[in-house]
Amino acid sequence: MKSAPAQRLNGDVFRGTAFSWSVTAMMMTQCIPTVYPVFLFLLGWSPLATTALFVPALLFHGLLWNALHPAMHGLPDVPSSYGLPSSVLRPWRESKLFDMLRENHAGHHVMSGRANYNVCCPGFDHLLGTFTPEAEWRPQVRENTARPIEGALLASEM
Repeated sequence: MKSAPAQRLNGDVFRGTAFSWSVTAMMMTQCIPTVYPVFLFLLGWSPLATTALFVPALLFHGLLWNALHPAMHGLPDVPSSYGLPSSVLRPWRESKLFDMLRENHAGHHVMSGRANYNVCCPGFDHLLGTFTPEAEWRPQVRENTARPIEGALLASEM
């Protein structure tokens, strides 16, 4: 927790787990150079059809991420003043899908961030060879080693 990246996160109530409006805009901007050439030139889609798929898909991903990822880390819901609001998809957090995504993401942390990268789209981990099944990462879980993180809210405070 003394590293420079950890120190930078101390000023962020979401500790880097949520997409702010500026991060959402950055993701959209970064995707344009790959999405549009592929859909326009390789797939033959029109600019309007590409935009009609790209923008809602990116926004849905951001909504899903903000509903799931901060909650997975025991952090509060994302308000619309910060980014895409968690409240839109909050009911998903009580689903079997969320339970599966939470377990998959736990493996990401147990494996020191070297596997199970996709919080919302874990199928891509299978496609890219970055998936580690629970049977492999579960034995590495250290019980009772949680330490409080400065600036993080306790579950009882939410």
